[in-house]
Amino acid sequence: MDTQNLIDPEALEKLSKYGPPGFIAKLVGMFEQNTEKQMVLIRKAVEEGNCEALSFASHALKSSAGQVGASEMHRLLSLMETLSKDERMTEAKAEHEHLEAILPDSVSRLRELAGL
Repeated sequence: MDTQNLIDPEALEKLSKYGPPGFIAKLVGMFEQNTEKQMVLIRKAVEEGNCEALSFASHALKSSAGQVGASEMHRLLSLMETLSKDERMTEAKAEHEHLEAILPDSVSRLRELAGL
């Protein structure tokens, strides 16, 4: 998979102006921890077919993904949020599978850009 297209490095570059040295590494580390927690909730919601819980968890992670420039994650989470709000769980599950597929490479690319 082409990991270059999963992340917008300019987002991290812009954020680096708002903090001291090491800020981006800390931010990416916090994103990684938050992602782990939210993915547990997303997986459970998908497994249970709980549209409301999926909408909530997708929304929470979507915001974080957008902030750090994880653009493909942001797109998928936004779509999952919309689909779950519309109670279209079958389609949301398909997007969840795609999210799971890109997640490791997305986090890996963010870590690389942050120097971790």
